[in-house]
Formats: sequence, C-alpha cells, structure tokens
Amino acid sequence: MTKIFNKDKIIFFTKYLKPYKITFLVLVVGLLVQQFCSLFLPSIMSNIIDVGINQGGIENPVPEAMTVESYRLFSCFMNRSQKDIISKAYTLIDNKYIKNNLKNNTSEFYNFISKSETLNKKYPILKDESIYILNDSISASEKQSLKNYFLETANYIIKYIISSGYSEVQIDIENNNYEINLENLYKKLDDLEKNGYNKNIENLKDINISIDNVQAVCSINKRIYSDLNMDTLKIQRSYILKSGLTMLLITIVSIVITILQNYLLSKMSANISMRLRSDVFKKVQNFSIKEFDEISTASLITRTTNDVSQVKSVILMVVQFFVPPFMLIGGIIMALQKSTSMIWTIALGALVSAGIILVGLFIIFPKIELIQKLVDKFNLILKERISGAATIRIFGNDKSEEKRFTKTNNELTDISLFVTRISTFMSPVLTVFINLISLLIIWLGAYQIQQSNMQVGDIMAFMQYAAMVIGAFLMIIMMIASLPKSMISINRIYEILGKEIYIKDPPSPLHFNKNFKGKIEFKNVSFRYDNARKDVIQNVNFIAEPGKTTAIIGSTGSGKSTLLKLIPRLYDVTGGEILIDGINIKNVTQKELREKISYTPQNSILFSGNIESNIKISNKNLSQDDIEKYLNISQSLEFVKENKDGIHTKVNQNGTNLSGGQRQRLSIARSIAKESPIYIFDDIFSSLDFKTESFLRNSLFNHIKNFTVIILSQRIASIMHSDKIIVLDEGKIVSEGKHDDLLKNCKIYREIFNLQTPKEEIIYE
Repeated sequence: MTKIFNKDKIIFFTKYLKPYKITFLVLVVGLLVQQFCSLFLPSIMSNIIDVGINQGGIENPVPEAMTVESYRLFSCFMNRSQKDIISKAYTLIDNKYIKNNLKNNTSEFYNFISKSETLNKKYPILKDESIYILNDSISASEKQSLKNYFLETANYIIKYIISSGYSEVQIDIENNNYEINLENLYKKLDDLEKNGYNKNIENLKDINISIDNVQAVCSINKRIYSDLNMDTLKIQRSYILKSGLTMLLITIVSIVITILQNYLLSKMSANISMRLRSDVFKKVQNFSIKEFDEISTASLITRTTNDVSQVKSVILMVVQFFVPPFMLIGGIIMALQKSTSMIWTIALGALVSAGIILVGLFIIFPKIELIQKLVDKFNLILKERISGAATIRIFGNDKSEEKRFTKTNNELTDISLFVTRISTFMSPVLTVFINLISLLIIWLGAYQIQQSNMQVGDIMAFMQYAAMVIGAFLMIIMMIASLPKSMISINRIYEILGKEIYIKDPPSPLHFNKNFKGKIEFKNVSFRYDNARKDVIQNVNFIAEPGKTTAIIGSTGSGKSTLLKLIPRLYDVTGGEILIDGINIKNVTQKELREKISYTPQNSILFSGNIESNIKISNKNLSQDDIEKYLNISQSLEFVKENKDGIHTKVNQNGTNLSGGQRQRLSIARSIAKESPIYIFDDIFSSLDFKTESFLRNSLFNHIKNFTVIILSQRIASIMHSDKIIVLDEGKIVSEGKHDDLLKNCKIYREIFNLQTPKEEIIYE
C-alpha cells in the first residue's frame, strides 16, 4: 500500500494539473454551485406542496391585514400581553385615522396617502369598511412573537370550532384539511369578548387533538383574506408560479453549469491525457535497450493506452473531491430542518450501504491489479502471435499457441466476470436497501403527519435529502476505495516517466570538430549485461579509420552485435572508453553522436507507409532522383520499378508484404541515404543470395569508400576484401589483420573459412 500511495508519485502527477489550475478552480466552484442549487430544489418542491397547495399560497401565519371582526376574534383567544403586542403591530385604517392624520399633518399620513391607491387595489373592502393593517416598522423579534401568538390562537380557534360542532365548517384533522367559515364565530363575538380569554380556553386545553397549527392558521388567514375581498386564488397561483419559476431558474443554472463543466472537464482531461501520452512516448524514445529489457513492449503499449485512460478517472475524482463532503453536510443540515426525529434513518442507510460497498470492494480489489498484469500478458501473446504467424504455421504450432492464447484469455475473462458479477450484484442490493429506507421514511413520515409534526411536502423533501446524504456518503466510500485502483495506473505510468535513463547526455557536452573525420578507437572496452556473471566484451582495443573498412567476425555468442551497439550508445560500456576523433562518445550528446552514424541492424525494420516514406526516414530532403539513386546502389530499384506505384508502393507494418531480401535492401538504402561519415552494418547480407550480395557489396562499398565503415558478417566472402578483419571469440579479440594473414595465423578464422568453402578449396592446417 505504501508503494501505491507514494508521495513523490502524487507530487509528480500534480504538475500535470498546474497548467489548468484556473480551469480546475472554475470546475470546483461550478460543481459546488450546482450542488448548492440541488440542495434547495427539494425544499422549494416541499413549499409548493405544503404552502402553495395545502396552505393556498399563504406563507406567513401572521395576517398582513384583517377585518375588524377577524381582529376581535383573534383577540378573544389571546391574553392581555398578547393583545398589547398585536395592538401595537396593527393599525386600524378608518375615517378617524384619516382625520387625525390630516389634523396632525404627519409624515406617516402622507406615506399612507401615497400608497392608498395600492392598498385599495389589494384590499377592496377598504373602500367600505375599516380594516387592520400590519405595520411595516415591526422588528424581527416582534414578528416571531406574533407568529407564535397566531399559531397558538389558531389551535384554540380550531378546537373551539370542533367543540361547537358547526356543520358548515369542514375540518379533516387526519389529512390536515381545514375549510373554515368564520361567520358563526363572528356572530358569537360579543359572547366571546364577554367571557374573556380564560373562560374561552378553559375547556379547550383538555381537547387532545393533533393540529397542524401552521396549516390551520393559514387556512384561517385564507378565510380572512377572502373576507377582505382579496383574490385568494390569485395569491395561490402567484406563489406556485413564483416557486416554479425559481425551480426552473435553478434547473437552468444547473444545466448550464453541467454543460460548462463537462466541456471543461473533457477538455482538461483530454489535454492532460495527451500530455501524458506524449511524455511517455518521448521518455520511451530515450530508452536504451536496457530499459526495453526491463519493461516489455506489450506493457509499454498497455501503459500508454489503458493506464493513461485510467488517469482520466483520477482527474475526475480530484475535481469532484469537494462535492461529496459538501453534499453530505448540506444534505444533513437541510434534512434536520425538515425533521430531527427521523435523521437516524439517514445514518442507518448510509452505514449499511457503505458496509455493502466495502465488503464488495474488499472481495474484488485484489483482482483489479491482477487484471492489469493479465492485460499486459494478453497483449504480449497477441503481439507474438500476430508477428510470428508465419513461424508458428511453419512449425505446425497453431494448436499450442491457440491453447496458450485461450488459457490467458479465459483467465482474464474469468477474473473480469468475477469482478463484474460482484459489482453487478452490489447494485441491485443497494437499490433494494435504499428503497427500503425510503419506505421506512414514508412509514415514519405518515405517523409524523398524523401527529401534525410534519407536512406531506416535508416528507418528500426529507426523502430526497436522505437520498442525497446516502449518495454522497457512498460516493466518498467509492472514491476512497477506487483510489488505489487508479493509483495502480499512476504507478505504472510513473514507472516509465520516473525511470532513470541508463544512457544520459553529459551536463556539459563537448562537440565534434567541424572538420569531422570519423576515426573510431576502442580503448580497453568491456561490457557486461545486468546480473551477468562475466563480461560479454573484454578489454577490446582496435581502431577503425576513415576511408577504410573494418570487418568483425566470430562464432555465435562471441559479442559481435553487442560490440557494434556500443558505438551509437545503444548500450554504454562498463569499462574502458570509445573515442571518435579523440573525443569520448560519453562526452557528446546522443543526438550529435548519432547524427554522425548510420547504423543498419541485422533485423530489417520497415514502417507502415510506402517505400518513399521509409527511405525518407533517414533524410527528409531527398528528391525522387536521390531516392532512386540509393535504391539503385542497394540493388532495390529493379523490384521497386516492377510495381506500378514505384516508390509509392505500399509497405505494410514491418514490411510483411515484402520478402526478407527486399526488406534488407530497402533498409540498406535508407541507411546510406543518411550520408553519414560513419557506417555500421550488422550482418546486412544474411538474407541475400551470393549473386545479389556481390553486386550490392561492390556498389555499396564504392559509394562509401571514403567513410569509416564497420561491418559485421557471418560470411567470410562478404568481408575478405576488408582493410582490416577483427576476429572475436568469447568477447575478446583473438586476432586481427587482412584475409590472407588471418588464414595463416588465426585458427578460429581458418575454421570458419573451411566450413564456408567447398571441399576442393579447403585450406588445411
């Protein structure tokens, strides 16, 4: 686990987010705003149901205006202190009020006159009757006191109506439905005022009925507003329309944020993925053969594609990191506003759901890392099966390879199915459990409604907040649980990007002289592979001079190819030094060194495209005449012109539509097109017949005779005319000289010659 959650790796990858810090900040803020909007939608919906529908759009239990009869009715069920507060909160608008203000010429009267037209429109009864209007100047604390008084008074009024048995008044306590006609109460106002507060409520306190005081007082207020000749239907429509438009506005804001968020997130993640792939590719370009030995090609492909794609999920996770805690806290706060007694249902749902997920992840997580390794193995087998198709068929090994492929494929399928089954099983289990939690909330909520502790809209909102809290909690668990999986991909990419390159450029490089000659000198050069017991190359000393051809020959495993790969620094010497024009090749940059060298490997590698594009890899400025010249030197022009497309003939990946000899000759043409001062050929004639080799050797060496040439070959006939022949055996130079001298003085060279020469020409010891 420490290996996965490595601090250096996390810091390393944060640099990919730095260029997008403003985008990242916009995304986080946008997500929080979006979730903030989401938190208010259930509450608004609850208000539409409870206030807009059940309460007729009347929000405030405190009436904004009352008829004189309504004012007297409420006063009958209030004590003296409550009456005093109400008398200060309301102003009676009548002729006496107008005369007094005219006489006193007060500013309040002028304010009243300025809005009298509005009041007349709002309260039509004002033209004919006196009414009480709530003062604008009351404080917040006074408003809260008034609210409490009216709620308490409404409770008494409803109980009084029930106890009086007025048939024209419809009150359904269980469904909190109050349809109230106050006419009968107005008729009894004189008696109620005469009885006084204590006598009016004397028997009402003993009536044990659960009443939703808010809905009751708003129902009474609805009747009061009707008595004021106000359009109560308009009040209801206005409230529902206002709330609906608010919900619509919030939804539009959320949609806009979501679109912007998806665009920015997609752009950011795509750019980061592109930069990661680019950096991985550039790093791999600088790998020496040693690094390729440590990380397979199939694994490199998987890491560059699949693992980089996995990093996208990490980016999304980082962006959304702040959302679940915000939703969790915000959802709990909003749910508490609806009900404190049922909050335990949310805790139960969150804990049990988290338990289900953790158990599932505990089972499948060990398999996830195994899947990544199996994908690497699968890609390797597939690559080998495709690239080695001909060899497999020749040896009749199809069945064996098919079994090998099937075994890995089945293993990958079985583990993937296991992970999928567990994940799929978790989803319905969680769905069923969350639905059970919803049923529990509805069942408990029904009881709360019956007890008049909650309203229907509150229950619906509470259910949505419960879903938000549980969802946020599960998201936190999933993010924590999936982080190791994502970190595995980060770890695999970091293994490439953070890998120390074996072959490095010097911090203060030297440069070759402009008058570059290309003299190569090996001084006590040794080389050993990692974990090998002994050196492959041991104390090699020789000089390859410009204008001369130096050939290397030896038995299989003598270190010939390894020796050649040391010159362009495909491997680095472990002992001694290699000098070119007197400069240690480790003291110049790899780019400058390799610009001076044209290296032709034994295995001819061609790229998908056409013949022209393959030749131009070494020199992009070649004209068609130049290309044909190099094709002619490499004895390729004849078979190229046989194709109707000529140099534009299509070349498949790895040149599979060409023969081995054709690929080798095109590879030689590509190398000499570079026009380098140093040419290195690694057994380049191995796929050619003797006739083609003879023509090619003559034209090739005539073209490069003024340069430094090092050639490795298994055939003595290919190198016998070289200026110097070096014989290697077990990584050591056993002899060097010209062909005739070596036949006389070198036993190993003579044995090779005898094996390759017809019996009648064999030279015996």
